[in-house]
Amino acid sequence: MSIWHFLEKAEPIINSFNPSKEYTDINEVIELYNVQELMDSGTVLRRWDDETVERLKKTSGQFSAIIGRFFSGITSSNFIYSFRSLNPLYLEDFWSLVEKYKVYERVDGKVFSEMLSDENTALWPILEHAKIVTHYDSELADYMRSSGQSAELLLDSFLTNNKKKRFFPKSLFPTEYDLIFHKYIDSDHPSLNYLKLISNSQNSAECPISDKLKKKARERYNTEANIRFKHSPGIEYGVGIGFGDIDTYKEVDITNPLMPRYVYDTKWIAENLDYPTLLNNFRYVFDQVDMCWRSNLVSLKYHMGILEKSLGIKGKKEYQTGMQYEISKMTALGQIQGYRNFLNENGIDIEKVFQWFFCEYLENEFNASGFNFTASSTGTSYVERIRNIASEMDGVLKQFRSFLEDGYIDRELLEMSSGHIVISQLGSFFCDKYAYSNSEETNYEMYLLFSDQSRLTYTEKTGTKYRAFFDMLASESMSLADFAAFQIESIEWLISRNVLYIDDQQHLSLAVEKCVILKDLYIHEVICPHYYISFRQTLDDMISSGDLRYESTLFSKPEQDYLNYMLNKSEYDNGLDLRNKYLHGTNSLDEETQERDYNYLLLIVVLIIMKINEEFCLKLPIKHQAKGR
Repeated sequence: MSIWHFLEKAEPIINSFNPSKEYTDINEVIELYNVQELMDSGTVLRRWDDETVERLKKTSGQFSAIIGRFFSGITSSNFIYSFRSLNPLYLEDFWSLVEKYKVYERVDGKVFSEMLSDENTALWPILEHAKIVTHYDSELADYMRSSGQSAELLLDSFLTNNKKKRFFPKSLFPTEYDLIFHKYIDSDHPSLNYLKLISNSQNSAECPISDKLKKKARERYNTEANIRFKHSPGIEYGVGIGFGDIDTYKEVDITNPLMPRYVYDTKWIAENLDYPTLLNNFRYVFDQVDMCWRSNLVSLKYHMGILEKSLGIKGKKEYQTGMQYEISKMTALGQIQGYRNFLNENGIDIEKVFQWFFCEYLENEFNASGFNFTASSTGTSYVERIRNIASEMDGVLKQFRSFLEDGYIDRELLEMSSGHIVISQLGSFFCDKYAYSNSEETNYEMYLLFSDQSRLTYTEKTGTKYRAFFDMLASESMSLADFAAFQIESIEWLISRNVLYIDDQQHLSLAVEKCVILKDLYIHEVICPHYYISFRQTLDDMISSGDLRYESTLFSKPEQDYLNYMLNKSEYDNGLDLRNKYLHGTNSLDEETQERDYNYLLLIVVLIIMKINEEFCLKLPIKHQAKGR
């Protein structure tokens, strides 16, 4: 949309161009370069006829000679003057033209170093040009060893999802990065975002991050955060969890969504202490999965605002979370802590309930024998419980894999297996267990319909009343005439994709079944086909067209990501590493931290139980329904 605005500005510059003029102002020359780039883009103003377009392109084509002549005249004698005369808006264009016209071949290394020493010189646009970096390798390496710009550029390039391709001097070795990072941590004003990035990142050959460096960064982060947020705490949020005598099985107060409160009826729990109901409570009382058995504890993009997604420094291997995830996490921890305390008061160890599920329930209800889970011994410490439950958790997943592959559990074969469990490779009984987006067209449909950044969310008729285009059409009678010209193309595209249609009254209407499927996918990032009974044909059609794909796994992709974040660091640098750090003896010695980590693992075992139970419920007939609400 903005290119039309700039074409309007470019037109008088082209019309006033005089090829005989001697151009001595570098900014004027780079302006001609930008005008030429605009004309070469292929976009034209609607009011231009073919003759005008041809004339303007022919004139702008003459700019190349002016640009080439000017930059070919830059040498060691006038390089610094030219650089200092530059409008900052043209910085990237300047270095692109320096590389294109090989200015670096005519500028001495000492002059280049003098330019670098200027406090206003930005390093980042230089590093985007391989030929310049190669030519001034030693000069750039010397500068980067002492420059305050170096650390953030290195971190940004190696540890974040920054799409900019940067080149670093070969004579600056990765072994030197450690000193650069130490200096940065000790500097007067290090960024909290980069300190956090260092403390969470893993060591690699291309960008070594030692444990000592991570510890130093974490300590500086904590110090700086306490200072900077002392008088500006930011947005406060929290969760209230209670267990008491109330009139219903639970009370929920979400008047303030940043401070939700939940109270659970102890009478209901005390009157229903049978093991099936105690497990069912995680679904029907604590809402830790939805009606499609998808975990509600995972981090989803839908629950993150645009600022949460875009602000801050995101690590290349970071599990991204937002405020909603943190609230859900605190809620789940409060639930499991309070639930465990109440059950202990009633003589029930929750691990014994888990043991019953694997050792009795699966065999009795589904004839799935051979599963084993050993609960921790009474009186053992949290560290011992964590190590036991982490081991047993791996064991039951291997048992399920064995049952899935062979139809029974071969204990002898299982005992021979010492391989590590890979969460994403755990299969399902069903080839169509989950469905995911499989095309850019599907992603764009969801963006136009449901994103608050979609170009279709605003009209003069509705203003900013609706968060998304889907909400607008679901609530208002809208026709094509209600939308601006630039919106029509997208709406017509949605009609061609059978997402919308024009009804008999010429109103835009939603294709309900497809939109319901797309919205479910947009919110949860995964669809569970076995619960799409009435819409199954539409879902199958989307599979056949290649817009969706099926996958056969025990856990959905969001659940796989969540489990990898919680249990290890193989996928995410900021992972909690709950399984490995206790098995390797690198866990915290703080008992409160150990209790929190134990509660995390209990929640993960609950998720495993619910996913395995779902598999068998879908596959095999149940003789007796488990008791629940």
